[in-house]
Amino acid sequence: MDDTGEQDLAERIRQRAPGLPQALGNVAAYCLRHPDTVSTSSAAELGTATGTSDATVVRTARALGYPGVKEMRRAAAALISSRTDPGAVMARRIAQVSSAGSPFDRVVRDTLHGVESLAEFIPAGQWEAAVDVLAAADRLLVYGLPPVGFVAEHLVLMLGRIGRAAVAGSATGLALADLLLSTGPVGAAVVFAPVRQFPEVTTVVRHLRDDGIPCVLVTEAIDMPIAAEVEHVLVTPRTSLDTAGESTLPLVVAQALLMSLAARDRDGAAATMERLHALRDRIADDAGSRRRRPTTSNGGTP
Repeated sequence: MDDTGEQDLAERIRQRAPGLPQALGNVAAYCLRHPDTVSTSSAAELGTATGTSDATVVRTARALGYPGVKEMRRAAAALISSRTDPGAVMARRIAQVSSAGSPFDRVVRDTLHGVESLAEFIPAGQWEAAVDVLAAADRLLVYGLPPVGFVAEHLVLMLGRIGRAAVAGSATGLALADLLLSTGPVGAAVVFAPVRQFPEVTTVVRHLRDDGIPCVLVTEAIDMPIAAEVEHVLVTPRTSLDTAGESTLPLVVAQALLMSLAARDRDGAAATMERLHALRDRIADDAGSRRRRPTTSNGGTP
């Protein structure tokens, strides 16, 4: 591998960070989490951000195979550019699984790493503030474009099972106008936008803002411009830099939001699940009754 290459910063950090001294490892971990900041910061600024020094940042760059901090900044900038290019993301993932002993093992390892890193990315206070907003709402809007539209639908399904009213949306283009028009009153919203700020995400967030509706944005793109217009931003690790899917961590966040809201109303959540169980039993009984119903000689019911 060319040590001056610009497309493999994330990969070489993952390969080399475990063998680095703690201070250098801390800088490397920061570079992996914040390539946006790294691409525009000096060694002194990165030293301050990581609680180390400019000399430690320089040593980290060299330990990662770069001649200096300038080359590491270029690699970070290239990484930012490539993570929003679907072709580049897929090419990187194919290269990563091709160099692994087993593609299955590599995907599992990257997914576990992302899940384990979630707690570092989302501070407890920030999480609780987002849950407070959602818990106070009588009805929620949950929006997500493909490939995370199904996460929005799944979260709404499960919210209904704990007694929380919610509506899901994944409409694109002009159909989004009909969705926003027909959604009805909501008290808060969750918007899943993992990697890119598509026009639909901008429209949804600004529509909510204009109506005074608080929004929780779930994204791995810390540099997403619309994030500055959102009250609560939950930033996840960057799955576009490895083989974990873009929907993996949003699904974990959705489950954590579900359980956090259920914990705020334990009795109500349990009662709703009991009603669900009773309805399922009734459906099973009715289906059994139809199967046992006597028939006439011509196959009809008497």
